[in-house]
Amino acid sequence: MIARIFALLLVGLGGCAASKPDEIPLPKDVCTLEVKDPETVSIATLLGNSEKFHGRAVRVIGFYHGSFEHSAIYLAENDFRNRLSPNGLWVSSNVPDNLNDQYILIEGIFSGVDRGHLGLWSGAICNVVRTAPWSRGPN
Repeated sequence: MIARIFALLLVGLGGCAASKPDEIPLPKDVCTLEVKDPETVSIATLLGNSEKFHGRAVRVIGFYHGSFEHSAIYLAENDFRNRLSPNGLWVSSNVPDNLNDQYILIEGIFSGVDRGHLGLWSGAICNVVRTAPWSRGPN
């Protein structure tokens, strides 16, 4: 009986250790990845699923603020105003000054490991290839 349990454990452990043959390991620095076909995703989804999106090309919309040692995109303007940095993502690429303190669209690579300056944010967008002002249009 013990031998059978031991054999089942070994089979189970072997299955856990095996990696999928079609998985390509990510480089240590995901910010070197090319941004191809970014997926539109909410910041909330990235905050709650950082391991799933780590190293993937993403397109997000949020409130952006950039200043000395502070470059981040937030779920909402109030998150920035109330210094809720866990509700934001560090932006490790330059964003044009004319997009500061407003809602913007940004495309780049999501890093669930990079936490930005002093590790205050919940992830980062790096290798930014596109930024644009965001407006919901006329009412």
